[in-house]
Amino acid sequence: MWFIVLKSFIKKSWAWVKKNWQLVAGFLIACVLFVLSRGKVNIASYLSKAKESYEREIDVINRSHDMEISAIKNAELDRQRAVDEAKKESQRKLRDLEDKKAEIRNDLLLKDEPEDDITERLSNITGINIHE
Repeated sequence: MWFIVLKSFIKKSWAWVKKNWQLVAGFLIACVLFVLSRGKVNIASYLSKAKESYEREIDVINRSHDMEISAIKNAELDRQRAVDEAKKESQRKLRDLEDKKAEIRNDLLLKDEPEDDITERLSNITGINIHE
């Protein structure tokens, strides 16, 4: 009778081991490591070193991120300065052209010259050839 109970227990145990083999493997690995180390391993020191390493890595990542953000902000400021400078230069040139246009208009319209002379002067100013 005890043989049948033992056989049933072994079958049930084997089924449980097949289903939960990860737990069994983890337990066996832990046992092997414990036997091999026999108290020589100071887990607390390993964990503290791992934590320090992790904190240093996080500091490096944070500094790198801050530097990247700073570089992006500086690039944006440089771009904005360049755009503002280009706008000012464009407005200055536009004002100069408007002044020159007004000067030419006043020069041409206020003088009592024949139309042919005005046409010839406009042709010289604009570079457009007028054929009669």
